Amino acid sequence: VAFRGNAFANPGGLVAWLATRAGLLRLRPDHKLVMVREMDVKARLAAARDIISNLQRIIDQSKAA
Repeated sequence: VAFRGNAFANPGGLVAWLATRAGLLRLRPDHKLVMVREMDVKARLAAARDIISNLQRIIDQSKAA
């Protein structure tokens, strides 16, 4: 996942969430979020849906604050 302008609406929330996903996701130095675990296509798509859902939740939390 690449973020427009290498920015995320709630960077603190993103970092906290990533800490709970160690071994699955990593934020690269170029600000791209990557899945690092090998998985089949069906599992990868399910994980991608979960990631997008959580990113939306983190953004919504920043808007509510």
